[in-house]
Amino acid sequence: MRPAAYPLKFAGAALLFLKAFSPLFAAVYTICPSGCDYTSIQSAYNAASTGDTLELRANLSENMTWATAGKSCNITSQSGQRFTWDGADNSGATFVLNNITTALSAWTISNVVMNHSSSSGGNVIELKGGGQVHPNVTIDNCVLMRTSTSTVNNNIIVNTSSWDTNTNDQVTINRTEIIGSPYCNGLSFLQANGGGNTQYTYNLTNCIMRNFTGTMSAFYDDVPNQGLRVQAANCTFFNNNNVLRSSGDYRNTVGFIKNCLFLGNTNDVYNLHDYMKPYFTYCAISGSGYGTGCQYNPALTEVMDASVSSPNLRLSSASVKCIDLGTNTGAPLVDFDNNARPFNAVTDIGAFERRLNIPMIKSANPMKGTIGDTITFCIEYTNGNSETVSFNIWDTVPYAMDYVSCESGCGVNYYGDIKVVYWVLNGIVQGASGIVCFDAVIMRLP
Repeated sequence: MRPAAYPLKFAGAALLFLKAFSPLFAAVYTICPSGCDYTSIQSAYNAASTGDTLELRANLSENMTWATAGKSCNITSQSGQRFTWDGADNSGATFVLNNITTALSAWTISNVVMNHSSSSGGNVIELKGGGQVHPNVTIDNCVLMRTSTSTVNNNIIVNTSSWDTNTNDQVTINRTEIIGSPYCNGLSFLQANGGGNTQYTYNLTNCIMRNFTGTMSAFYDDVPNQGLRVQAANCTFFNNNNVLRSSGDYRNTVGFIKNCLFLGNTNDVYNLHDYMKPYFTYCAISGSGYGTGCQYNPALTEVMDASVSSPNLRLSSASVKCIDLGTNTGAPLVDFDNNARPFNAVTDIGAFERRLNIPMIKSANPMKGTIGDTITFCIEYTNGNSETVSFNIWDTVPYAMDYVSCESGCGVNYYGDIKVVYWVLNGIVQGASGIVCFDAVIMRLP
């Protein structure tokens, strides 16, 4: 009987082991009007623990406040979705971190549209407390906007307490569109950084900030003797009254802006002391004399559609200030669309990496042959872009064959034993298709 006892003891030990560690696995709490764990995101947060996820499974209109020291949860939409979280009609912020004076464990907001649309107004995200705040949050693949016409609490993200000066990158934002209006500022500083000289409170990568019009600004600093402590890489700032604006002569640490496109703004930089301007490198920006690798005075033709209400800020074929003119050093590995960077050898300036959508199909007629036979190779193409484009098509003549002739005005280049046939195609309109062909004769065994 003893041999039979050993597996029973082992199984029991394994069961106890799993039970002991099961609390370490983070939970997911779903939120929707019916059929979910909770009908309120506030109730879900109150029940959750640090590291748990609050998952939206429907749009909701509600304000939420975090006021539990050290407790942070991830916020996201159901897989494959991006739901809208709007603020309630009470002039409070959609989301408040209140009186949390200790550093939170890292947490994320992802795949969510955050808004405040009610007529009473309200900030979208407000960081406040009795001391320094350190939110330690990453916002990824979201839309942040404030569509209310009220001038009450008019910011997308704002701190109403001093920032913790001991840690960088307190709000990191990736692949996110931040949309303004004549009634709100974007990422604002309403309280000092607490005297720190080396901290960067907003860190943006592959983001779009647009339509902060009227008297508003994408970044706004209202604190005397501070600085616009931001870092931005490969972002696009479009149709803003001001991109970076301060309320006075600031004399502390400035930010770092790299590979960014400033387009159609009234002022790219406004009211910043010369010593307080961020370090601009490899940007396309209005004016001159900013920094290494910068391109100056980009035109609206840099992008595919510069309409104010619904722009397409992907780079156009007419871009001469952005394509392959950024720096690869410190550049992100993907762009706003999550496509790999760089497409060519050098990273493009702005949130989007320029790439053409030209589907092609190659055919050979006949499919088989012997020495002395001529084969016709054809390439059929379609312009899958939403604009008229120009591009080249090239193909290599197989080693066992010699080039004979071509259609559609090709050219031929020889690189040692390699023969390349190419076509230069100009002005191919959206959706247009075509075909190019060349003939080659089989001369030898491969």
